[in-house]
Amino acid sequence: MKVELEGLRRKASEYFEQYGYVTKLNSKVVAFTNPLEYTLFHILRFRRIEHFQISLLKMYLEKHPTDVGAWLNLANHYREVGSLNESEKACEKALEIDPSNPGTISRVSWQYIRMAESSLRKEKRHEFLDKAIQLLKKCCELEPNRPIRWIELAEAYKRKRGGLDQAIKYMEEAIKISENPHWSRLKKLADLYFKKGEKEKALEYYAKAIDGKLKLKREG
Repeated sequence: MKVELEGLRRKASEYFEQYGYVTKLNSKVVAFTNPLEYTLFHILRFRRIEHFQISLLKMYLEKHPTDVGAWLNLANHYREVGSLNESEKACEKALEIDPSNPGTISRVSWQYIRMAESSLRKEKRHEFLDKAIQLLKKCCELEPNRPIRWIELAEAYKRKRGGLDQAIKYMEEAIKISENPHWSRLKKLADLYFKKGEKEKALEYYAKAIDGKLKLKREG
Protein backbone atom coordinates (compact mmCIF):
# COMPACT_ATOMS: atom_id res chain seq x y z
CA MET A 1 0.00 0.00 0.00
CA LYS A 2 2.88 2.36 0.82
CA VAL A 3 4.43 1.74 -2.61
CA GLU A 4 1.08 2.37 -4.34
CA LEU A 5 0.59 5.58 -2.35
CA GLU A 6 4.07 6.81 -3.20
CA GLY A 7 3.45 6.07 -6.89
CA LEU A 8 0.15 7.95 -6.77
CA ARG A 9 1.78 10.90 -4.98
CA ARG A 10 4.59 11.05 -7.58
CA LYS A 11 2.23 10.91 -10.57
CA ALA A 12 -0.03 13.51 -9.02
CA SER A 13 2.91 15.85 -8.43
CA GLU A 14 4.05 15.52 -12.05
CA TYR A 15 0.54 16.14 -13.33
CA PHE A 16 -0.12 19.21 -11.22
CA GLU A 17 3.19 20.86 -12.02
CA GLN A 18 1.51 21.36 -15.39
CA TYR A 19 -2.17 21.74 -14.50
CA GLY A 20 -2.30 23.10 -10.95
CA TYR A 21 -4.52 22.15 -7.99
CA VAL A 22 -7.78 23.89 -8.87
CA THR A 23 -11.07 22.31 -10.00
CA LYS A 24 -14.71 23.29 -10.34
CA LEU A 25 -17.42 21.73 -8.17
CA ASN A 26 -21.05 22.77 -8.65
CA SER A 27 -19.90 25.95 -10.45
CA LYS A 28 -17.60 26.89 -7.57
CA VAL A 29 -13.83 26.98 -7.81
CA VAL A 30 -12.21 24.66 -5.26
CA ALA A 31 -8.49 24.90 -4.43
CA PHE A 32 -6.46 22.02 -2.95
CA THR A 33 -3.32 22.28 -0.90
CA ASN A 34 -1.48 19.39 -2.58
CA PRO A 35 -1.74 17.11 -5.64
CA LEU A 36 -2.51 13.94 -3.66
CA GLU A 37 -5.55 15.55 -2.04
CA TYR A 38 -6.74 16.71 -5.46
CA THR A 39 -6.23 13.27 -7.03
CA LEU A 40 -8.07 11.43 -4.25
CA PHE A 41 -10.96 13.88 -4.60
CA HIS A 42 -11.33 13.02 -8.28
CA ILE A 43 -11.04 9.28 -7.63
CA LEU A 44 -13.90 9.48 -5.13
CA ARG A 45 -15.96 11.66 -7.46
CA PHE A 46 -15.37 9.19 -10.30
CA ARG A 47 -16.60 6.32 -8.10
CA ARG A 48 -19.74 8.27 -7.17
CA ILE A 49 -20.46 8.87 -10.85
CA GLU A 50 -19.96 5.18 -11.63
CA HIS A 51 -22.34 4.12 -8.86
CA PHE A 52 -24.90 6.63 -10.13
CA GLN A 53 -24.61 5.14 -13.63
CA ILE A 54 -25.09 1.67 -12.16
CA SER A 55 -28.28 2.79 -10.40
CA LEU A 56 -29.65 4.29 -13.61
CA LEU A 57 -28.88 1.18 -15.64
CA LYS A 58 -30.50 -1.11 -13.06
CA MET A 59 -33.65 1.01 -13.13
CA TYR A 60 -33.65 0.93 -16.94
CA LEU A 61 -33.14 -2.84 -17.04
CA GLU A 62 -36.15 -3.41 -14.78
CA LYS A 63 -38.27 -2.10 -17.66
CA HIS A 64 -36.07 -3.36 -20.54
CA PRO A 65 -34.57 -6.64 -19.29
CA THR A 66 -33.62 -7.90 -22.78
CA ASP A 67 -31.44 -4.93 -23.74
CA VAL A 68 -28.06 -6.61 -24.30
CA GLY A 69 -26.20 -3.32 -24.67
CA ALA A 70 -27.47 -2.14 -21.30
CA TRP A 71 -26.32 -5.34 -19.60
CA LEU A 72 -22.88 -4.93 -21.16
CA ASN A 73 -22.71 -1.30 -20.03
CA LEU A 74 -23.70 -2.41 -16.55
CA ALA A 75 -20.93 -5.01 -16.60
CA ASN A 76 -18.46 -2.32 -17.58
CA HIS A 77 -19.51 0.07 -14.79
CA TYR A 78 -19.40 -2.71 -12.18
CA ARG A 79 -15.89 -3.58 -13.33
CA GLU A 80 -14.83 0.06 -13.07
CA VAL A 81 -15.78 0.14 -9.38
CA GLY A 82 -14.19 -3.24 -8.68
CA SER A 83 -17.40 -5.30 -8.36
CA LEU A 84 -16.14 -8.13 -10.55
CA ASN A 85 -18.72 -10.69 -9.40
CA GLU A 86 -21.56 -8.36 -10.37
CA SER A 87 -19.81 -7.56 -13.64
CA GLU A 88 -19.58 -11.28 -14.41
CA LYS A 89 -23.30 -11.75 -13.67
CA ALA A 90 -24.17 -8.94 -16.08
CA CYS A 91 -21.98 -10.54 -18.75
CA GLU A 92 -23.71 -13.89 -18.24
CA LYS A 93 -27.09 -12.19 -18.58
CA ALA A 94 -26.04 -10.61 -21.90
CA LEU A 95 -24.95 -14.02 -23.22
CA GLU A 96 -28.17 -15.63 -21.98
CA ILE A 97 -30.19 -13.14 -24.04
CA ASP A 98 -28.01 -13.18 -27.16
CA PRO A 99 -25.93 -16.40 -27.12
CA SER A 100 -25.13 -16.72 -30.84
CA ASN A 101 -24.27 -13.16 -31.84
CA PRO A 102 -20.51 -12.86 -32.48
CA GLY A 103 -20.62 -9.16 -31.65
CA THR A 104 -22.13 -9.81 -28.23
CA ILE A 105 -19.80 -12.73 -27.56
CA SER A 106 -16.78 -10.62 -28.49
CA ARG A 107 -17.83 -7.72 -26.22
CA VAL A 108 -18.39 -10.10 -23.30
CA SER A 109 -15.02 -11.75 -23.88
CA TRP A 110 -13.27 -8.39 -23.70
CA GLN A 111 -15.06 -7.63 -20.46
CA TYR A 112 -13.61 -10.89 -19.12
CA ILE A 113 -10.14 -9.89 -20.33
CA ARG A 114 -10.44 -6.54 -18.56
CA MET A 115 -11.72 -8.31 -15.43
CA ALA A 116 -8.66 -10.57 -15.57
CA GLU A 117 -6.46 -7.47 -15.71
CA SER A 118 -8.35 -5.91 -12.78
CA SER A 119 -8.52 -8.90 -10.45
CA LEU A 120 -6.11 -9.12 -7.53
CA ARG A 121 -6.64 -12.88 -7.20
CA LYS A 122 -4.42 -15.04 -9.40
CA GLU A 123 -6.96 -17.85 -9.74
CA LYS A 124 -9.69 -15.41 -10.81
CA ARG A 125 -7.36 -13.85 -13.40
CA HIS A 126 -6.81 -17.27 -14.94
CA GLU A 127 -10.52 -18.07 -14.76
CA PHE A 128 -11.59 -14.84 -16.47
CA LEU A 129 -8.96 -15.19 -19.18
CA ASP A 130 -9.92 -18.81 -19.87
CA LYS A 131 -13.57 -17.78 -20.22
CA ALA A 132 -12.59 -15.05 -22.68
CA ILE A 133 -10.58 -17.50 -24.76
CA GLN A 134 -13.43 -20.02 -24.94
CA LEU A 135 -15.83 -17.30 -26.04
CA LEU A 136 -13.44 -15.97 -28.67
CA LYS A 137 -12.98 -19.49 -30.03
CA LYS A 138 -16.75 -19.61 -30.46
CA CYS A 139 -16.57 -16.31 -32.37
CA CYS A 140 -14.01 -17.85 -34.72
CA GLU A 141 -16.32 -20.82 -35.29
CA LEU A 142 -19.23 -18.52 -36.07
CA GLU A 143 -17.25 -16.18 -38.32
CA PRO A 144 -14.17 -18.11 -39.54
CA ASN A 145 -13.57 -15.78 -42.48
CA ARG A 146 -13.35 -12.58 -40.43
CA PRO A 147 -9.71 -11.80 -39.59
CA ILE A 148 -10.68 -9.67 -36.59
CA ARG A 149 -12.02 -12.74 -34.78
CA TRP A 150 -8.67 -14.53 -35.05
CA ILE A 151 -6.83 -11.35 -34.03
CA GLU A 152 -8.97 -11.06 -30.90
CA LEU A 153 -8.22 -14.67 -30.02
CA ALA A 154 -4.50 -14.06 -30.55
CA GLU A 155 -4.67 -11.00 -28.29
CA ALA A 156 -6.29 -13.08 -25.55
CA TYR A 157 -3.67 -15.83 -25.80
CA LYS A 158 -0.91 -13.19 -25.70
CA ARG A 159 -2.09 -12.33 -22.20
CA LYS A 160 -2.09 -15.96 -21.05
CA ARG A 161 0.99 -17.48 -19.49
CA GLY A 162 2.44 -19.99 -21.97
CA GLY A 163 0.07 -18.80 -24.68
CA LEU A 164 2.57 -17.16 -27.02
CA ASP A 165 2.68 -20.02 -29.55
CA GLN A 166 -1.11 -20.02 -29.77
CA ALA A 167 -1.12 -16.25 -30.17
CA ILE A 168 1.28 -16.54 -33.11
CA LYS A 169 -0.78 -19.35 -34.63
CA TYR A 170 -4.01 -17.36 -34.58
CA MET A 171 -2.39 -14.12 -35.75
CA GLU A 172 -0.93 -16.02 -38.70
CA GLU A 173 -4.41 -17.35 -39.44
CA ALA A 174 -5.79 -13.80 -39.43
CA ILE A 175 -3.14 -12.67 -41.90
CA LYS A 176 -3.63 -15.74 -44.09
CA ILE A 177 -7.34 -15.09 -44.61
CA SER A 178 -6.84 -11.36 -45.19
CA GLU A 179 -6.80 -10.35 -48.86
CA ASN A 180 -4.41 -7.50 -48.17
CA PRO A 181 -3.38 -7.55 -44.50
CA HIS A 182 -3.01 -4.14 -42.91
CA TRP A 183 0.54 -3.23 -41.87
CA SER A 184 -0.53 -3.00 -38.23
CA ARG A 185 -1.49 -6.68 -38.24
CA LEU A 186 1.88 -7.61 -39.71
CA LYS A 187 3.52 -5.60 -36.94
CA LYS A 188 1.46 -7.42 -34.30
CA LEU A 189 2.79 -10.73 -35.62
CA ALA A 190 6.33 -9.35 -35.71
CA ASP A 191 5.97 -8.25 -32.08
CA LEU A 192 4.87 -11.74 -31.10
CA TYR A 193 7.84 -13.36 -32.83
CA PHE A 194 10.16 -10.82 -31.20
CA LYS A 195 8.68 -11.58 -27.79
CA LYS A 196 9.25 -15.29 -28.41
CA GLY A 197 12.87 -14.63 -29.36
CA GLU A 198 12.56 -15.59 -33.04
CA LYS A 199 14.34 -12.50 -34.33
CA GLU A 200 14.62 -13.56 -37.99
CA LYS A 201 10.86 -14.08 -38.26
CA ALA A 202 10.30 -10.85 -36.38
CA LEU A 203 12.52 -8.93 -38.82
CA GLU A 204 10.72 -10.54 -41.77
CA TYR A 205 7.34 -9.29 -40.60
CA TYR A 206 8.65 -5.91 -39.44
CA ALA A 207 9.96 -5.42 -42.99
CA LYS A 208 6.58 -6.40 -44.43
CA ALA A 209 4.83 -4.04 -42.04
CA ILE A 210 7.10 -1.14 -43.05
CA ASP A 211 6.54 -1.87 -46.75
CA GLY A 212 2.80 -1.99 -46.16
CA LYS A 213 2.77 1.29 -44.30
CA LEU A 214 4.85 3.04 -46.97
CA LYS A 215 2.60 1.67 -49.69
CA LEU A 216 -0.48 2.91 -47.86
CA LYS A 217 1.12 6.33 -47.45
CA ARG A 218 1.94 6.56 -51.15
CA GLU A 219 -1.56 5.55 -52.16
CA GLY A 220 -3.11 7.98 -49.67
